[in-house]
Amino acid sequence: MEWRRRWQRAARGLGWTAGSLLIALALMVALAQLLLPLVAHHPDWVAAKLSQRLQRPVSIEAMEGHRTRSGPSLVLRGVTIGVPAGESGSPLHIPSSSLKLDFGGWLWPSRHLLNLHVSGLQLDVLHGRDGRWHLNGIGTDATAQRQPVSLRGMSLDLWLNDVRVNVTDEALDRRYTLTSRQLRLSRRGGNLRVGGVLQRAGVAGSLSVVGRFSDDGSAGKLWLGADRVDLQAALQGVDLDGYTANRGHGRLGVWVDWRDRRIVGATARLDLNDVRITAPDHGSANVPALHGVASLRRNDDGYELRWAGDQGGALVLALHQPAEGKRWLAVAARDLQLAPLLPWLALKSGLPNGVAQWLGDGHPHGELSRLAMNWSEAAGLRSIELAFKDVGIDAAGALPGVSGLRGTLRGDGEALSLELPVQATTLTFPHLFRQPLALSKLGGTL
Repeated sequence: MEWRRRWQRAARGLGWTAGSLLIALALMVALAQLLLPLVAHHPDWVAAKLSQRLQRPVSIEAMEGHRTRSGPSLVLRGVTIGVPAGESGSPLHIPSSSLKLDFGGWLWPSRHLLNLHVSGLQLDVLHGRDGRWHLNGIGTDATAQRQPVSLRGMSLDLWLNDVRVNVTDEALDRRYTLTSRQLRLSRRGGNLRVGGVLQRAGVAGSLSVVGRFSDDGSAGKLWLGADRVDLQAALQGVDLDGYTANRGHGRLGVWVDWRDRRIVGATARLDLNDVRITAPDHGSANVPALHGVASLRRNDDGYELRWAGDQGGALVLALHQPAEGKRWLAVAARDLQLAPLLPWLALKSGLPNGVAQWLGDGHPHGELSRLAMNWSEAAGLRSIELAFKDVGIDAAGALPGVSGLRGTLRGDGEALSLELPVQATTLTFPHLFRQPLALSKLGGTL
């Protein structure tokens, strides 16, 4: 029984200690609510604290103090943020901003005690000719000189309200403008985190953005997501190297990885319907539905493409481009549905117009049960084994339609063998015969 009494005394002691701490915390919050607005009479002291947090000189002309439910708030007038030591640029003048204290920052690591809210800023983002991305500067209008962006050492949450993002693509000589009602920048454990919702000027719909980067922005991860996507409207005015998005709607999400300011990989979740893309010279891809996950990764000597459809099929394509030597390609697939993928071949440059129309408008469909292929630039086709079933395509132009084919294709650079087991199929030649040709038995080896 003695151990029970000791346990009860210890429990009472812990409860008393916890209660005392909560009471002390509540008193501190109450005192802060009462006293901190008085800090508005000391702008120089607040400027010194902000300079320490932002790692750059700050000056404030005047301040006003207010009490809010979440904590006291200071309205800052005539804020000037100087350039960090060792960097070039001009001071940034902000007519009005606010500094809010969030007492939840004492309890939750995902929140900061100090939160600086700034409105009306512009960010300049550059995609250089070398493929690297840069955050060039920050300013208050299109004509003002920009200040370099460096958030190293920042130990507060920065909220940018009504922000404008100007994106310049040097390689394509294009410029785009994005706006956001609010972007949040936060530094946690040596990483910079960003979150917000972006919109293109004059385009309906929005793009959700969440990212985590290193202090200098050279490496990181970014997630982009959009619901109710209208491809034609969203990509209007965007240079797609001559390709045009005619229609398509649905939802998508993209995870982007980069190192050394270059994109090294991307994974996309696609849920799109009624997609039509037109090539610059001829041909268009018409895809009724595109549902699955696609991934593209840059390796040391090439790229790797992966596709996983919602119906269970999978595809892996690896292209290797050694610095010294010839390119080679390896492809593997199983249970792969062809309807979402084959129409894209119609966009291939150099494809005969009739074949491009057939693939793009003929609604090809079917399934690849298995595929294994190896090709090299030096030796050509090295090996292929392909099994297919329920393959069909509608007639388009002068090319016929076919339905219900199954078989196996094997071969190498010297010979190919197509095996068709005896099966029933239907052929359509709309320019020659009014009715489809129903074949009860089609089979053989070619």
